[in-house]
Amino acid sequence: MQTHKKHKTVFVIGAGASFELEMPLGSQLKTMISGKLERVSDGEGGYRNIRDHMISESVAIDCKGDATKAQRYYHAARKIATSLELADSIDTYLSQQVEYVDRDILEALAKRAIVACILEKEAASKTSRMRKPTPFNFYPNQLNELGKGCWYTQLYALITSGVTRSQLEGRLSRLVLVIFNYDRCLEDYLFNCLKISYDLDDAQAAACLSKIKIFHPYGKVGSLPWEIDGEPTVGYGADVSNVADLVKLSKGILTFNEVTGDDVAMYQEISLEVKQAHQLVFLGFGFIPQNMRLLGGNIKGNVEPDYILGTCRNLSEPDQKSAQTQIRENICNGSGKEITLIDKDCVDFMNHFRLTLEGRL
Repeated sequence: MQTHKKHKTVFVIGAGASFELEMPLGSQLKTMISGKLERVSDGEGGYRNIRDHMISESVAIDCKGDATKAQRYYHAARKIATSLELADSIDTYLSQQVEYVDRDILEALAKRAIVACILEKEAASKTSRMRKPTPFNFYPNQLNELGKGCWYTQLYALITSGVTRSQLEGRLSRLVLVIFNYDRCLEDYLFNCLKISYDLDDAQAAACLSKIKIFHPYGKVGSLPWEIDGEPTVGYGADVSNVADLVKLSKGILTFNEVTGDDVAMYQEISLEVKQAHQLVFLGFGFIPQNMRLLGGNIKGNVEPDYILGTCRNLSEPDQKSAQTQIRENICNGSGKEITLIDKDCVDFMNHFRLTLEGRL
């Protein structure tokens, strides 16, 4: 395998990192999804088989009056609503259901619920509140409020410190973001901050951000309107009122079983970027085996990151050791590479390693 000089910083971002924006952790997302798919009273002495009105409408459209098919949908919805809480996350739950008789229906309903939940949480997130009083741009004098409890402001300062407009695209090209979340919080934040800092219009900010390689291994709830990637678009935290749009956006969500093929180009590219990183940084990441295997891929050779560090918030000492073992086995070819994981949230981590990260960027 041909290698190149290492100069990139790869951030691997998990649910714990988005939690600081008031996005849901996996356990909270499970509860939200179950709530949307549970059976509820229609207020007239009967029951509506799915609580969420849009998802219920999507079932009616899919079934086209076929009562037998509709019952299969309702059974799958009730199955999710009553059993999802027993799984670690929606991802692991869906991977457990590969032998379910109506697996396709179950996955379709889960994906629609994921889109509805994540868009709702985007709309209520800290970055969304920074848009007051206009819906299109951050309110600049409120940006400091966001920085009090979120690592985004520290990351932005890190990657733009001393960087002029003419140097910006070169700087951003040295970043890789592997985001194991469905939301677009970070992309939206960086886009708006670049516009404010460098007096860019939408097209210019989008062109700059395109220099960052951004991966969502499990998909996302749609591309933002300024992203030019050919995927269905939806505004940040938008209220999707069209059933067809909900269904279309849900197809951008991927299950673990859909991302495990060695022939999928994106996952090969993720593995290559991770292993050839100058520094690899884990933020709010859970280190579960299936995700570690995805990051490691099947790249052969002795290539490994030069530096590895990250958060391990609230992990016990045995679990911290397990996380380091997962990293070594999947990313470092079993070597004795030094790995620095600390029990801090992302804000404190970025403060703790500010000079270290900037010096290697």
